[in-house]
Amino acid sequence: MDEILSQEEVNALLKGISEGKVETEKGVPAGDAQVYEFPRVEEGEEGDALPRMEKVAAKVASAVNESLIGLLKRPVEVGSVEVRYESGEECFSRLPDLCSLSLFSMDPLKGSGLLILDAGMIFSLMDLLFGGRGTAKVERKTKEFTPIEMKVVQKLACTILEDLEGVWKELFPVKVRLLRSESDPSDVPFASPGEKVVTVEAVHAVGDLHYRYQVCFPLKLFDPVREKLGGVSASGGAEGEWREKIRELVMTIPVEVTCLLGRSTVTVLEGLRMKEGDILPLDTSPQGNLSLLASGVEKFEGFLGSFQGRYAVKIVRAITP
Repeated sequence: MDEILSQEEVNALLKGISEGKVETEKGVPAGDAQVYEFPRVEEGEEGDALPRMEKVAAKVASAVNESLIGLLKRPVEVGSVEVRYESGEECFSRLPDLCSLSLFSMDPLKGSGLLILDAGMIFSLMDLLFGGRGTAKVERKTKEFTPIEMKVVQKLACTILEDLEGVWKELFPVKVRLLRSESDPSDVPFASPGEKVVTVEAVHAVGDLHYRYQVCFPLKLFDPVREKLGGVSASGGAEGEWREKIRELVMTIPVEVTCLLGRSTVTVLEGLRMKEGDILPLDTSPQGNLSLLASGVEKFEGFLGSFQGRYAVKIVRAITP
């Protein structure tokens, strides 16, 4: 207890330090201090993962591989496919000195993706297309492509994006559209430095030649389809999981579908006088369409026929409420 200073002693000590009467410890020499930058930890990193993205990326790479075979008329193999979760700054820090940056949209998803084609890949493909071995080296003083090279860029970008759209339609109906191609990163409004992105990098091998390209997506682009990619929904994992289970249960409920041949109105007296052999005219013609009802609600129109020895109705039009 004797080691605890009283308030008067504390005040006297502080006064002595401020007046220089009390000697304090000297600071650590500047040369001995090391600056340590703590790594940036962002919230929600575990929830950012999209487990099924690897499978989608592999399918896209396989489709692109088939397109390259058709384009080059020679064997092509998929070397590797990698999916990375990184910031926009990290994505752009890996850009080669000269490359093609093709911005594209994926309607109805909001936002834009980025296709990155290395200049070496473009020059090599041009050499192959013009009968060379794909080993031609091009020295370039400016960070721009020639008009002929841009034609190859456009062709290659459209091919990859068509394959991307084809694979994505199996998961979610999208329309991929090339917006424009640039070679200067400052001209591409893709993602801010701190924004989270998903980068898919694929390598294709043509003999000893290796072609590498990257497709980058802002992570928020996939918010509407996060559950389809195996990720946690923005509204919470448990809620999204239960919503999907309820949806699956609803989809298995049996619904009775009825084909309405026609309608007729009679009086009570006429109904009582009906007997076997009477003809009851209906309000439909033999060549007219019939109504299909789902649980009593009119949903479709079709015409009567037969299929595999049984009566059947071919749907010709959906009825919107």
